Amino acid sequence: MMDRLKNIKSLVPESAAGTDSEVLEGWVSLNKRWMLFFAVLVVGAFQLSTLSGCANKLNKTPDDESAEVDKARLALASGDLEQGLALLNEAISKDPDNVLALVLRGALERQLKQTKQALSDFDMALELDPGNQQALLGRTAVYLEKRDFEAADKDLEQLSKRASGSHLVLYLKAVTAFQQGKYSEAVESVQQVLQSLPNHTQSQLIYGAIKYFQSHYAIADEYLTRANSARPNDLATIKLLAATRMKLGQPDRAIQVLEPAVKSASDDPQMMAMLGNSYLKVGRFQEGSDMLTKAVELAPDLASLRTQLALGLLAKGDTSGAISEARSAVDLDQDMIQADVLLVLSYLRKGEAEQAIKAAQSLEQRMPNNPFAFNLTGLAYLASGELEKARERFEKALQIDPTFVSATNNLTRIKAMTGVKLE
Repeated sequence: MMDRLKNIKSLVPESAAGTDSEVLEGWVSLNKRWMLFFAVLVVGAFQLSTLSGCANKLNKTPDDESAEVDKARLALASGDLEQGLALLNEAISKDPDNVLALVLRGALERQLKQTKQALSDFDMALELDPGNQQALLGRTAVYLEKRDFEAADKDLEQLSKRASGSHLVLYLKAVTAFQQGKYSEAVESVQQVLQSLPNHTQSQLIYGAIKYFQSHYAIADEYLTRANSARPNDLATIKLLAATRMKLGQPDRAIQVLEPAVKSASDDPQMMAMLGNSYLKVGRFQEGSDMLTKAVELAPDLASLRTQLALGLLAKGDTSGAISEARSAVDLDQDMIQADVLLVLSYLRKGEAEQAIKAAQSLEQRMPNNPFAFNLTGLAYLASGELEKARERFEKALQIDPTFVSATNNLTRIKAMTGVKLE
């Protein structure tokens, strides 16, 4: 049964078909955004706990203002963000120069995704106290969320001077470098954290992510597995770990972490899609297509999901269903070549060569400078027995890109079939 999926995918070059973790990378564009989300969360937690300690130190002799800040700290610690914000607003209204209250409110606003307000509070706190480390940390986190790396680097430079060797500063340096694709710098910083704190989950997580993007999948698997053990219910960690295992060619191990997660996150179409794709990899075509169907029901306008479902349906022999899903995917995203490929293959599987040729020609019209489009039409003509038209398409593909290996190989196939000497 696995041969069916392999045979289908073998006809689709990686540039068109994507990678094993396409659902992860293509749909939500992993693109390091998850790791930024993790970083911001840990900074927020670290920040609030640190600020709480700071409040205790500064408020040894409570007055009306400090009592409100202390109450706000307790409210935040208990998870009552609304009450905490109200108390901080009251404290600041009484004393606009209350640096601690401004920093705490900025941290809370950042957590509530009120980025503009958070940045304003951190700026005001730093005007009053230019060396305030907590305000610098908070502002750095906001800059990271805004992807303003230049500003984040400046704040981190100040923090490095004031808190040399700080694990949190090193961690933030790693995050900032990672976001910019400076993997060597990111590794250097995060390794310093892990040397002192080998069980620091967020550092394990970002180190694993760095190794994922460096294609060092075995190392990524090791560190992401550790992070997952520490935080077994963190869905984003699970997704990245599963993607890593799929890259390693171990879909069975991806299934091990995805199945329990899907049960607890039944409304997460991405998680379902990853599990469905993993099922397809191990030949569980019915389960795979069923899971992908559920994902599509939750997110019907995502072409990548419908393309994955079309692949699953084609693998299990449901060509009509595959044609329907592939058509929908093409309509949703006319730049997704894999959907066109699956549509053509599905028509050919069903014996509808004329429809396959029309579908391939449609791709030619949309992408007249893409050699893959003409190669696909050539394959459709080849399957229908129209060898001369197939040869013309393969030659056209090579005119666009003389190094296009697939078209060269297909011309060689025609030569072998007809005995015609090719120039």
